[in-house]
Amino acid sequence: MKKRFFSALLCLCLLIGLVPGAVTTAFAASQYNIGDTVWFAGHVWYIIGTESEGVTAPAGCYTLFAKNNDFGETQFDSTNDGLYRNSTLQKKMEEIANGFSAEDKANIAARAAFDGIAGGDPSNQLLWAIGWDELNQVSADMKQYAADYYTRYATYDGSNYSAYFYQVSDGETQTCAPNEIKAVRPALYVKAEGLQESAKGIQVAFGGQWWYVVGQGVNGSVPGPENTVTLFENPSAPPRPGVATATEYMGSPLQEAMAGFGSNLTLAGKESSLIVPRTLTTADEITGGTAADQPFWPLSKTEAERIGNTDILKAGNIAPLAYYWLRTPEEGTSNVYAVNAKTGTVDGQHIGNYGVRPAFYLDISNAFYLAQDAKKTGGTSIGAAPYPLEWGDGSLYKYTIFDDSLKLSVTADPAQASQTGETLSFGYVATTGENLYLACVLTADGDNNVLYYSALVNLTEASAASGTVDIPLTGVDDGDYTLRLYTEQKNYNSTDFASRTVNVQITVKDGTASIRDLGNIQLVGDSGGQDGREVELRTNEETRQIQWKYT
Repeated sequence: MKKRFFSALLCLCLLIGLVPGAVTTAFAASQYNIGDTVWFAGHVWYIIGTESEGVTAPAGCYTLFAKNNDFGETQFDSTNDGLYRNSTLQKKMEEIANGFSAEDKANIAARAAFDGIAGGDPSNQLLWAIGWDELNQVSADMKQYAADYYTRYATYDGSNYSAYFYQVSDGETQTCAPNEIKAVRPALYVKAEGLQESAKGIQVAFGGQWWYVVGQGVNGSVPGPENTVTLFENPSAPPRPGVATATEYMGSPLQEAMAGFGSNLTLAGKESSLIVPRTLTTADEITGGTAADQPFWPLSKTEAERIGNTDILKAGNIAPLAYYWLRTPEEGTSNVYAVNAKTGTVDGQHIGNYGVRPAFYLDISNAFYLAQDAKKTGGTSIGAAPYPLEWGDGSLYKYTIFDDSLKLSVTADPAQASQTGETLSFGYVATTGENLYLACVLTADGDNNVLYYSALVNLTEASAASGTVDIPLTGVDDGDYTLRLYTEQKNYNSTDFASRTVNVQITVKDGTASIRDLGNIQLVGDSGGQDGREVELRTNEETRQIQWKYT
């Protein structure tokens, strides 16, 4: 299966695999827009330029501008000469860049030319102070910062130099003496492929509700173990009571609410067994004792900032609660960080009762495929022709996971083994029970992406445990396909489960299907075997064995 369905674009062309252990991806170093936030080199940044808009970047790059006041402060220049080249500010930028990893530095496009400065251009600059004209291209909300910060411009009045800085309180560029202390706010050009993969709003069903995908194995905004996806609740359910928290996470009301969150869910089949517990330590931004084997947990401040997408971080249905908790305490205070449910922004000034919004790791090591939920629960009639699975932005999806407690065997007699027609028919024996169906999907030869799906037989009643399944193929495009039959447990707003598949290769031409290879369908009939050989069976009571011979 394809390991990514978002490659260099987030076009949501969900490539769905049908092999055990398949992994589907919900992330990409995608096409960002001005105003988006991204995670790079351990910090959060605004996108302020593309190749053609804003503070324009070189081909294949974006222009980034620091969002948080993470980089300290400095003078513009201690020598008071007003030149950016070799200034205290320029050297501070180089010092910060030198602290980046070799991998991060390799993903930065160095800048050599700077407009509007005196004294010549400094060469090979990874980080740089923004220019006055460039700052005028940045929206007012992205100009804001936790402290006043320097630009790279200075002016000379005939006797003294003055340096330009952005004054946060009045939203204007002002001047000051170059030896005053201001914040450092870097900008840089980053190659598109170097940006952290980020969540874009894909939602997956689990436990009777919907969750945003914010991590895919070791990738994404909230990475986790291999063969998992990290899911973050979309709080569409009625508001839950608020809880308090404490700077020490383990044993806090927040931790206890998370530990018992599963009682809020409608877990279908084996869903609870798909939760991969997480152990939180001080490295995960908690204080106090280790929180071992937590099924659900709140995001940390870093994880929330890495998500960046305020549409995901907003939580209107947590109302009337104004915030929901993160797990990170604010250093030096008794506050714990929380997210403003209306704006999706992180805030540190909180002690009180706020909302609970969990995340968890979902085990997809045994995934069959991922499909749009609307297609699978949209009233498909039993025995209808397979319909195409189409993908689009903003859709809701659900996983189908292999479950070895579900069984299916399919048989073909000699006539069925060579049948052709608009409908193919086989014998079957299947597990029966509530929400169970005999279903099928079609994939093109040489490709594991699901093209068509159909529910064929309702297996709710015990009387449906065996019989004949008819597979109408009207409307299927001409081509060579693998037809995969399986017993499916369909669950509302929850994970679906499937037996191991029975596969047969077929060709469809002008609405007529023919069998090319029976695959693992069992051939039965008067001949006694696929090649016509007769088999004689007998039991040996002494050895308690079945003995056989054939002619």
